[in-house]
Amino acid sequence: MKKVDGYKIYQFPSNRPVKACILIKENSFSTLGISEYSNSNCSIVQINKAGKHIYLLSVYIEPRSDIYDTMNQLKLFLEKTKDARHIIRGDFNGWHCLWNSKLNNKRGNTIVNFIHTNDLEVCNQGNTPTFETTTHGVHRDSIIDLTLTSNSLVNHVIDWKVNLEICPSSDHNGIEFKLLLDDHSIKKNKKLSTYRYHTTRINWDTIEEIFKKEIDKALPIQDNINKLDTVQLESFIVNMTLAIQNACDLILPRARSKKSQNPWWSTELENMKKELIKKHHTIHQLKRRGLSLTEALDERNKLKAEYTEALKNASISNFKEFCNKQGKDDVWSLTNKLLKTKPLTQPPSTVKLKNGCYTVNTTEAANVFLNVTSPMIHLI
Repeated sequence: MKKVDGYKIYQFPSNRPVKACILIKENSFSTLGISEYSNSNCSIVQINKAGKHIYLLSVYIEPRSDIYDTMNQLKLFLEKTKDARHIIRGDFNGWHCLWNSKLNNKRGNTIVNFIHTNDLEVCNQGNTPTFETTTHGVHRDSIIDLTLTSNSLVNHVIDWKVNLEICPSSDHNGIEFKLLLDDHSIKKNKKLSTYRYHTTRINWDTIEEIFKKEIDKALPIQDNINKLDTVQLESFIVNMTLAIQNACDLILPRARSKKSQNPWWSTELENMKKELIKKHHTIHQLKRRGLSLTEALDERNKLKAEYTEALKNASISNFKEFCNKQGKDDVWSLTNKLLKTKPLTQPPSTVKLKNGCYTVNTTEAANVFLNVTSPMIHLI
């Protein structure tokens, strides 16, 4: 997975494509990736909040056969950390009435045994499908994406629901829930921007006189700065700063906090997304009423293909425009940077030692790196 601004990405690549990862908002938790039991199909992160450890697990199990032995890896990890609390989220590709599937299958029975053996609880509620697709003109849906928690944590997971609007271009529907820690839900970080004004569309030539007027008002006597003592200089700086701020308040629009958005996002894309979401809801309404889905499915698939293509084209067009704006020297510098196969910065994770064991906390991991780079330094 590529870098996402504002998030730490825990993924553990091997010799196969990554199918499970965890994104943690920066500055929200103290976190530690668990390398020993993680792989391309399983990402495990320990979060520390209010002095308590909780393990987050993201998993993917292949549909026909668990060829990478992911279930056994999960069992081993849960046995080792049986006194801790866990939240497991993933695509298990199993059906069972325990999570309101219409039928049970072999994989579903295996998962149920795994749940009971490890004292876990299923958080899934309702019968809204988590996976929907169309094969040979036939609409198929199922509940294969599960949220499991330790028995001691189940009452801390609230407002669990399937959200049909999170990612309308995917076959999987989004799942969201709230996790309560110490009886308080996790709050979003405040935006700590130092920018106070919007200046991107300001014509500086037209506002020069206003700035001069405000500065002259605050500093009527043009002092020789070189002759000012420390106290006078401090006063001069304060008055000058206030004058500039007053001028800005008069003529510049205030910057407002807003959600980060791709520079190529447009009203057209937003409308296409809304139309696709609307069609998605229509299909669910028709299903509940027992009516034919054929026409609605065809329209949904057409909208989905058009939306996906529009996303790709907008992204490519924006990148081409960006490259064309670079000067001759800059464009080669940019190209060289893009061609470098630099891996993503790995967030804090446990480290494998020479004896085959793994570190168990951030202090041990830090000491391993310090022993390599600065052998004389040791953290306590």
